[in-house]
Amino acid sequence: MRNRTRMFAAALLTLTAVGSPRAAESPEAPRLSAAWSVDVSEPAGAPLLVPRGDRLAVLTWQGDVVVLDARTGKRRWRKQPRQRGGVSRPALAADQERVVVIWPSEPRVVAYDLDRGREAWSVPLDAVPAGMADCARHRAVVVTHRGLGTLLATAFDPKSGARLWQTPVEGPVVGAGDAYVFTATPSGFGVWPGRLSAVHCATGEVRAIPQNDRQLVEFLAAGDGVAVARHLDPGFSREQICLHRLGDPIADVPSSVCTDTADGEVPAHPLTGALVDDGTLYFSTAHISAHNLDPSPDSWIFARALDGRARWRSPALVSRQAPVDAGPLLWTGFGSTGADDYAFLIDREDGRPVGRLPLRKAPTALAADRERAYVSTYDGRVYAVRLPEPGPAPVVRKPVTPSGRAHPKPAIDTGPWRRLAIIDAHPKSAKTSGSRRPGTADPVAFVDPAGALLAVGGNDDKVRVFDVKSGKRRWISKRLGKDVEAVQAGGGRIHARIYGGRSFTFEPRGARWRRAARIDHGHGWMSGLSGDGQRVVTDTFDGEISAFDALSGDRVWRAPAKTAFDQRGVRVVGQRIVIHSAGALRVFDVGGDALAEVARRPTPGAIESGEMTQAWMIDETHAAWEYCGPAQCVVEIGALFGPESDGGPVMRRVFDVRGAGWVPDVPSTLHISPDRAWLFFFRLGLTPLVVEWAANARIPLSAITEKPVGEYTSAAFSADGRRLALGMHPASWQVTVIERR
Repeated sequence: MRNRTRMFAAALLTLTAVGSPRAAESPEAPRLSAAWSVDVSEPAGAPLLVPRGDRLAVLTWQGDVVVLDARTGKRRWRKQPRQRGGVSRPALAADQERVVVIWPSEPRVVAYDLDRGREAWSVPLDAVPAGMADCARHRAVVVTHRGLGTLLATAFDPKSGARLWQTPVEGPVVGAGDAYVFTATPSGFGVWPGRLSAVHCATGEVRAIPQNDRQLVEFLAAGDGVAVARHLDPGFSREQICLHRLGDPIADVPSSVCTDTADGEVPAHPLTGALVDDGTLYFSTAHISAHNLDPSPDSWIFARALDGRARWRSPALVSRQAPVDAGPLLWTGFGSTGADDYAFLIDREDGRPVGRLPLRKAPTALAADRERAYVSTYDGRVYAVRLPEPGPAPVVRKPVTPSGRAHPKPAIDTGPWRRLAIIDAHPKSAKTSGSRRPGTADPVAFVDPAGALLAVGGNDDKVRVFDVKSGKRRWISKRLGKDVEAVQAGGGRIHARIYGGRSFTFEPRGARWRRAARIDHGHGWMSGLSGDGQRVVTDTFDGEISAFDALSGDRVWRAPAKTAFDQRGVRVVGQRIVIHSAGALRVFDVGGDALAEVARRPTPGAIESGEMTQAWMIDETHAAWEYCGPAQCVVEIGALFGPESDGGPVMRRVFDVRGAGWVPDVPSTLHISPDRAWLFFFRLGLTPLVVEWAANARIPLSAITEKPVGEYTSAAFSADGRRLALGMHPASWQVTVIERR
């Protein structure tokens, strides 16, 4: 360890982008034969392979966990999530006895017996987890999830499920290595992180990774006491690879050093993966185009000693992923449209390929143990190759002593809310976009002011109306041709917008509804029905807004109305919409023969929390609006009519959104009761909250419904504010209605 510390200290002082010795120009190598191969998943392949003893755990893109016999490829067992194909990705960890998995559609951590697949333990969470990583040197898996009003990292004993420690963090876990797991703080630029932190697996202690002068960062690997990160700026600026020391400070030695990825002989392409092992940094680069579009050479592996010496560069076309430790060899994979797909065994001494395995499709994941190397491919197949020399020895993982960092879960006062009904509002599955998927009871809207009737859309192309109290279906439309993306009600009428730029209106007839009009308005973000049910308002992607007669379907007017936020943030309430433009919140009446501005309120346009994402009228005088940034969203209520409308006071509530799955410019699922007393707030990956505005009392939805929440939840208040409908809760095909006592 002392030698490694001195080696890294020297590297920090001398590491530079120096020329590499030229390696062989061709990836030719003896052909390898697969010991076995087996299909495990649908196309898109498996993103993770974890060998443990004589078992190989496989995680598919659909979220299935498949455990194979590593010697033969025979399937031992398979588990599927309750809902496959979520927006976020699942994660898997394994030790010699357990397979631990999180599914983004389920607010829990669950472990299975590695050998037989029996459920060993399951721990419920307040919200769906944001990420998980397996500690390399300690007997712990770390999960990031929402709880206690913030984002937490919790370490679990993989054998028993016992909580070992818990600590607040600023972003989801994105990887592990050495004695740490690593979390990523959002930058606000798309899904890219802006900062990394290291969390010690034994104690939960959090250390910040130094920031580079570039805005964005990606965790690549960790080992030998260092973390490796990719640092870059938006656009096409040259990125850097940085080594960050994880131990205690060393006098006169910087804590990190960054260099270019190029060696002066080949182009500088984006980083695609890295490995730190036995005093050497290995990393691969590749251009972003497929080889049928850009046939120029790429996909090299570079080897650099931690003392700054360049060791070698491999031939081109050998690696588009992180290299894997295979003992005295490296196991790599290359695949691209327009080129042959292979997995390679690479000599660590000189970067020379010593064997190659032809693949039918590009590799998606790599792994190796003492006897075999494994590769999964895009067509859902897994291959095993016998290693010519022993691979990496299993790491002996240290136990973790439970600490006082594990906080007890406080009792929650649900206030005046109680669960009224859970309605099976949609078939459990539906055929959508050519494939069968879980049914979605979303969106939702109350048909009458008291909230006795509820309209529900979904992905089986139909609208349904239910009696809330009994849960019985009152009416169902004919198939509308595409997924129903929006449902509104007003004046007893129902409006439904389907995917593809078309809407339908329905007129009440006795206890049922009949179709009144079909409106072909074109693709856009928003649609709405006026409170009296007379006007349908829609937009187009180029910023135009139109109003249509709800009964005839005729266009009444059309007007340009571009907003400072995208028009997902525009809603029709009563006869009005609110648009943010020209430095103001501008209120327009949609009920006349033309779009008419009736009020405005100056806004700063952006605040410290980020940009405005949505705005709408709550009642006749007041509006709500939201700003979101990487760390928090701010909801404000203020007057748009009357003496306080010209910059008067606003009421504000701030929400911690670290770990959320949506980028900041996406509006939150946000609804406020017409009496301004209660608010519903949700972002992907966070705990859905019912908030008493005056007291700022925040009640997790699961505490009221006594049901775990799914990956996504939509919502709508009744016109009297006493009932709240939650779409896709607790299961995606269900709707839950809660009410104030």
